[in-house]
Amino acid sequence: MISRFFVHTVTVETFLGQTGLGADTFSAPVILAPPIGCLVENQTVLVRNGAGEEVVSSTQIYTYPGTSALFAPDSRVTTTDGRTSRVITTSDNGFGSPVDHTAVALK
Repeated sequence: MISRFFVHTVTVETFLGQTGLGADTFSAPVILAPPIGCLVENQTVLVRNGAGEEVVSSTQIYTYPGTSALFAPDSRVTTTDGRTSRVITTSDNGFGSPVDHTAVALK
């Protein structure tokens, strides 16, 4: 099972939108920790954002399928090393197999 690779912990604050004054609002923090953790990979890759533009992602997260609602674009994610990043894009990769997962690209 792919779950044996989900050994890292992240804290996710889902982006809810902006106030009338333009301040970002977020949900209460949700912690994904083993055994419902994730795999954090620090690697620079080129991805497409929601507008189709190519942007650089410096960190990617892989976790259980069905968690993509937590990782809405612009959500804040803090990794165990203390880095806080914003979500660029999220994709559910579910094929009904043991390697189903959610992939998240961070700025």
